[in-house]
Amino acid sequence: MATRTVRLLYPGQPAHARLPQRIGSVHSLAFITLPAAPGPFLATGGADGVIRLWNPTTPRREALPVLQGHRGKVTALTVLHHPTHSQPLLISASTDDTTIRAWDCQTGEEILRLITAAPITALAVLPPDTHSQDSQPTIVFGSPRGIAASTVHL
Repeated sequence: MATRTVRLLYPGQPAHARLPQRIGSVHSLAFITLPAAPGPFLATGGADGVIRLWNPTTPRREALPVLQGHRGKVTALTVLHHPTHSQPLLISASTDDTTIRAWDCQTGEEILRLITAAPITALAVLPPDTHSQDSQPTIVFGSPRGIAASTVHL
């Protein structure tokens, strides 16, 4: 019987840790660094619609509250640095519920939801223009139907 697990390793080294198998399949990954927190956290988007945040050096249990809200697998994750927030937001997408969501990782609160009516498979963030005071970050998202973008005003 083959097991499926996410193993953590440093390039050229053997695996040093793994995520618990109880979390099921992982469909997306991202790293996010939060102020006043030790090192980056690994965010995993699961088949169960839950986003979990892990300390990569001790991944036996979630390091922060789980982020729940998607109905179906989380297919894309990225990080958005917004000029009006002191910490970065985690951006997630799901092919099943066709939403893009922005999360406050410290509190587990959903900050923003965009309903796309398309199964989102990829995310990217274009940072705000540093030369303009009114510039806002833009989320670029892709699906089998094409690509689109939305400026984020919070």
